[in-house]
Amino acid sequence: MAGSAPEAVEGQPVDGTHYVTGAKVARGP
Repeated sequence: MAGSAPEAVEGQPVDGTHYVTGAKVARGP
């Protein structure tokens, strides 16, 4: 959804709740 394509970084799951864009960013609760 960001300028870059979402990819798993630092073992973070790639889904609508969590996505990474250079740094791990948690979106949701």
